[in-house]
Amino acid sequence: MKIIGQIKRLSLTCDLIRSEHTLTSKKSPMLLNISPRWFFKHLEDLRELGAEIGYDRKRKTYFFKKEFDLESSIIKALKH
Repeated sequence: MKIIGQIKRLSLTCDLIRSEHTLTSKKSPMLLNISPRWFFKHLEDLRELGAEIGYDRKRKTYFFKKEFDLESSIIKALKH
């Protein structure tokens, strides 16, 4: 199923953001083996699910501005 693959990729993106080792927008897609365009799509999808994502230029990493639970957010989105 395509949806399962998408959820897995979003989960990997979340893990990368949580570790705060995402580095630049050029490095992150390489770590996930996706194109930069898809990486930004993943960020957009996560934001649509309620994630507040910031970027720290000094540390060159993405981070969650507040706690985010992907699984709960997906379930909540499916109910609406």
